Amino acid sequence: MNATKRPWKMVKLSEKDRDFAYRIDGAEKFSPCLVYRDGTLNKGTSEANARLIIKAVNNFDAVLEALKRIEEQLLERDKRAPSYIRAAIAKAQED
Repeated sequence: MNATKRPWKMVKLSEKDRDFAYRIDGAEKFSPCLVYRDGTLNKGTSEANARLIIKAVNNFDAVLEALKRIEEQLLERDKRAPSYIRAAIAKAQED
C-alpha cells in the first residue's frame, strides 16, 4: 500500500482558522488529513476524531499481524478460521 509514511501525528490549528480544528501530519511533513470543525462538533469531538484517525493509521500493521497470527494458530489446530477473520485480512490488504 502506498500511503503517507507513518507515524502520523495531530497538530492543533490556531483559533483563527475557523474551518479546521486539527491537521494530521505524516512522517515526511505531508498532511494527508484535516479534521473539520463545524457548528455540530465541539472541540472534544473534533479532537477525538483526529485521535481515532491517528490510532487507526499508526496501529494498522500491528492489527493486521495479529489477525494473521490468529488465523495461523487456528489453521495449525486444524480449525477453520472464522470467515470474519479472513474477510478482515482481505479487506485490510486491498488497495
